[in-house]
Amino acid sequence: MILLEKSFLYFCDGAEEEEAATTVSSEPLRTSFKAYPPRKSNTSNIIQFPPLGGLPNVETSAEPINNDIWNETATSVGSNGDFENIVDVMLSPVGPSAAPKIDTAKWSGYSSQWILSDYPALVLPVDKVDVDKDGEKVIYKPRDEKDLYNWSLWERYGPEGYKDAPNSVQLIGRRYEDERVIQALEIV
Repeated sequence: MILLEKSFLYFCDGAEEEEAATTVSSEPLRTSFKAYPPRKSNTSNIIQFPPLGGLPNVETSAEPINNDIWNETATSVGSNGDFENIVDVMLSPVGPSAAPKIDTAKWSGYSSQWILSDYPALVLPVDKVDVDKDGEKVIYKPRDEKDLYNWSLWERYGPEGYKDAPNSVQLIGRRYEDERVIQALEIV
């Protein structure tokens, strides 16, 4: 997958800063943190760049794909060649479920796509798991291994285990349109 190949961008220094911080505080690394290579033991992929402004210049393979899909939402092209009536922001779930329990997340959810494409996104909690409302037993057939893993967590812990966990959505904007995402959040 394109994004997995680019996941090294999460820790361009081989995660040395993060490991130093967790060592000082004696906190363990979380499961989701461990999912993204390279680790300190594999420093061959460390990226050297100026501390400020270097990372946005690293192009990810997913960004052109996202940009093309976004451009297809335009209803017309103006006389100057700019797209018109294009979607301002997208609304998406943050992940496949309510906020995961500590150390059960294996990845950073659907936000990964936007993080690695350098697109601005804001997370908005819209509801919480309610034991009564969400406790109804349903028959569900997972679509793949990842879906099976997420469903097995719900089966294991049930609504009681997720009580009051936030259900969230995210607003996503195009690259360099952070202010537009904030404006959209104020409207939502």
